[in-house]
Amino acid sequence: MVRITKIFLLLITPIMIFISCIEEKNTLNNYLDDVELQFETNQLENIKMALKDALTLSSEELESKRYEDYTGTPNQWDLRTLFEKHFMPDDPQKKLGENFYTDIKSEDVQNTIRHIYEKLTTIEP
Repeated sequence: MVRITKIFLLLITPIMIFISCIEEKNTLNNYLDDVELQFETNQLENIKMALKDALTLSSEELESKRYEDYTGTPNQWDLRTLFEKHFMPDDPQKKLGENFYTDIKSEDVQNTIRHIYEKLTTIEP
């Protein structure tokens, strides 16, 4: 009986770790699922620049990059803050997650951001 318990614990622990990693990894993608983008016309270029940066810059570069705030004051918001202010999730319980700058480079999130960026490029300022 003790051996079964130990074997069970040895098998279940990696599975639990794997499941928690999957859940955390998908946090940003989950946040962006059915998100509503809110902005004024004069903020469009700032948001497009941030999305383009998310597609082209490394995680480290994104962490140090700053964007305009609501008032247009340059170098005020990091990318995470810009997402929190302009991208409203369909569920207020959704959060960007602790690994935002890592998660943003995942293939699924990159595809979602590319889709949003392409839609925004069709909007006339």
